[in-house]
Amino acid sequence: MAGRLPFAPLADFHPKEPGYQPMPFRFARIPGVDGRVLVTSEVGEFEFLDEADFRAFAAGTLSSATDAYADLQGKHFLVEGDPSTTLRMVAAKYRTRKSFLKGGPALHVFVVTLRCDHSCRYCQVSRQTADQARFDMSAETVAAAIDLMFQTPSPSLTVEFQGGEPLLAFPRIRQIVEAIEERNRVEGRAITYSMTSTLHQADGEVLEFLRRHDFQLSTSLDGPETLHDANRPRPGREFPPAHRGGYRPRPGGSRRAQPLGPDDAHP
Repeated sequence: MAGRLPFAPLADFHPKEPGYQPMPFRFARIPGVDGRVLVTSEVGEFEFLDEADFRAFAAGTLSSATDAYADLQGKHFLVEGDPSTTLRMVAAKYRTRKSFLKGGPALHVFVVTLRCDHSCRYCQVSRQTADQARFDMSAETVAAAIDLMFQTPSPSLTVEFQGGEPLLAFPRIRQIVEAIEERNRVEGRAITYSMTSTLHQADGEVLEFLRRHDFQLSTSLDGPETLHDANRPRPGREFPPAHRGGYRPRPGGSRRAQPLGPDDAHP
């Protein structure tokens, strides 16, 4: 029949891809992971795509029939239609992920000394011998560190003492704790004290102080006495050869100075 319009191509009757908008993302090709591209988002989501899917995703042509499309949509790498709902969800994730910034730093480490009475074979600290008191934290540094710590808005603060062997500078630890307690009468923060130590210097006076201020203690043994003392020797002429390792307490010292078990470390 003259003037009859031709039929449109069959492809014109196929369901149309709804289209999508990529959300902000980063990508990298990881050495050793051949043919795969790592895609990450601002809220910590990630996905590995093969090269073809990645190129299609970046170009806005990834088919919605693929598994990659469903995975990317579920993790908010792409959004169909109105993005406002997805943006609100992503914003909530981002606020949660970065919420620590509002509170400020909560952990404050005081390295009160570089001195140590052990010579551990694997130690990475710039260790100084026990008689080198000039490597202790000065009173001026203590005051500045406490001022800096209380500048954070965090309502809960953890004060962790490290070394060296921090108990070689126990008078400095006591000074710091007492200064913090005095300052905190005005500040009203929740303070937690912790310390990493061999506990070899922890006599009755020290342990009583630690219990009174509810210290959380971290200590360790490398294994049986022979192994521990081989890895963590205590050089010095004041100890007989049988006690030059750190496994046993100081000869003649109080039994309370022995390394504490899990039930004894926290009152």
